Amino acid sequence: MTATSTTHIRKLVSVNLYSGIIDQIKDWDTSQPVNGVGFYKKIEKYGHVELTICEAADTFKSSIINWNIPEEYLPDGYIREQIFQQIDFFANLVFAVKGKSSAGLVFDITNGSFTNRERHAFHMATTYALLNCFDKEATQLTHADKTYITRMQQEGIAEVRRMAKGLPQNEFFDNLKDTKLNYNILAAVQFVDKTLLYKCWQKGDYKLLNDAFINNLEPQILQYFIDNKIITKYKDLTDAGLAHIALLWNNLEFFTSLGIYDLSPLYGYYEIAKEDYRLKNIPLKNNGNIK
Repeated sequence: MTATSTTHIRKLVSVNLYSGIIDQIKDWDTSQPVNGVGFYKKIEKYGHVELTICEAADTFKSSIINWNIPEEYLPDGYIREQIFQQIDFFANLVFAVKGKSSAGLVFDITNGSFTNRERHAFHMATTYALLNCFDKEATQLTHADKTYITRMQQEGIAEVRRMAKGLPQNEFFDNLKDTKLNYNILAAVQFVDKTLLYKCWQKGDYKLLNDAFINNLEPQILQYFIDNKIITKYKDLTDAGLAHIALLWNNLEFFTSLGIYDLSPLYGYYEIAKEDYRLKNIPLKNNGNIK
């Protein structure tokens, strides 16, 4: 089945579901906000969306979407694309039902959660949220549902943070060969207690290493490392950041944990750096003038 035919079938399903609320849409005073919850849970498929709809300001004739949630709850990409498509379809339906005199609508996304980026789950979750704005029986969350949503939000945040640590392999190696980064990581890592660093590698406790490394950084150095993909915006060491430190510590086993077994692209880049690290301290460029 092609993507076009699948989309057509989904639209037909939506039209059929919305047919039961046409009268409510006709009678709706758009100056009065309505809100709804959408919850879709099947085997390996899950989506959750909460939203509010109200009339746009007089200057708007088209509908707009406000994402009033942390990005980690509903990441950009396929998830938001599916939500946008369904809201756009529904806005056109409202326009058709209420006539050309109707103003544009504002859709405020107020909550959400995910477990994977399966498209159909968010097509259905958004459809149910829109239905629930006019039919409160369309979605009725149980206590178990609410508990599950809380857990999925926590897992979703963890997944987004984990994904933020990765880089494409070619970019990963280019990052490790950046001599400016090499120097400044050398300078920063010297402030980490060497016994603690050894324990971090021995135990594989990257959280401990992460805190030990980042807590010693001044704001401008921290931002420099964020800009250069050594640290994520969530203040986690990226895989590249950990790899820099692993090479300095001569811990090549770390690379196998990333599924990287061929380090030949790095030959010649770290021998001098490791020697410097062992023999002397390197001044950290902490005055804002990164080397």
